[in-house]
Amino acid sequence: MDSSCATYLGAVFRAAALSRFARTLGTLAKSGVSLLPALKSSRTPSEPVLAKVVAQVAEETRGGDSLGRRCASCAFPKDRHPDD
Repeated sequence: MDSSCATYLGAVFRAAALSRFARTLGTLAKSGVSLLPALKSSRTPSEPVLAKVVAQVAEETRGGDSLGRRCASCAFPKDRHPDD
């Protein structure tokens, strides 16, 4: 497997993990689960970078910051096209 294929597959796996996280968080929030427990339950161990960012967002949100502000200011993994 060449490096561009591996880069592309990595981006696909990151996008899938982010999608699972968002879907799980949305489902839990819609079901009435409080934000902090929902964030904790939504972390995905299969994507350690995303899990670390979600843990950081949860900790800072616990301190009183808004979820939107924390997500906007943190370094959520950015997908990159292999040609970039």
